[in-house]
Amino acid sequence: MKRLLLILPIAIALLASSCKKCKEECQNGGICSNDACECTQTYMGKNCEISKMMALVKTATVNGTTFEYKYDSKGRRIMVSWSNGTSSYTYSYTDSTALIIRFNNGLPTDTIKYILNSLGYAVSNNEGWTCSYDDEGHKVSDNSGSAWGYINGNLIGYSFYYSWPEHPSPEPAGYSYTYYKDTLDTRDMGMKTFNGVESKNLVKSGSKYGDYTFIYEYDSKGRIVKGRNGYDGGNYTYTYFD
Repeated sequence: MKRLLLILPIAIALLASSCKKCKEECQNGGICSNDACECTQTYMGKNCEISKMMALVKTATVNGTTFEYKYDSKGRRIMVSWSNGTSSYTYSYTDSTALIIRFNNGLPTDTIKYILNSLGYAVSNNEGWTCSYDDEGHKVSDNSGSAWGYINGNLIGYSFYYSWPEHPSPEPAGYSYTYYKDTLDTRDMGMKTFNGVESKNLVKSGSKYGDYTFIYEYDSKGRIVKGRNGYDGGNYTYTYFD
């Protein structure tokens, strides 16, 4: 009994000290582990302060063109449409497939059927495309020659081949990225499962033919409402479901 009474205070002290590692208290059922909050499936953010459903993007405007998004009860994208009404895509799912249909002026023009693995990641489609993932769920390669490289849960490099009418022979190209270590990218457009595990942090800068930076503005809930891509001068604005 004395031994038990001696062990209990030590265990309680160790538990208390482990919880003090996080600078701020974890919210909404999150648990402090290794200096960071581990959130439940329905919350995200540094302190688990953001509901994943609240982080779903309602509209995204890119250089004057607005895209509207709709989702199912699981937060998966089921439609994206252009504000001018010319184009849209619909998405439907089963446990093992995803069907994406493109509409142009209200008429279906393309249909692609994807095969999903047990985690919901797309692994192939009816046009012959296939891809593979690492043990952490990151997409790492596909049969077009594209490759993705991750470190600490973030995409640091992407290489691919491209061509254009004046130069039909594929040429290699690529991007590299750096990230804000303590800032998560909370934007969700309903494709996080379909595309595998994406970068967890917010991209800070990139490099293609030179270095460029990304600039952001936030709302009172910590969500990105404006962004600017320093590479091509692209301006982005976002609205959300409150």
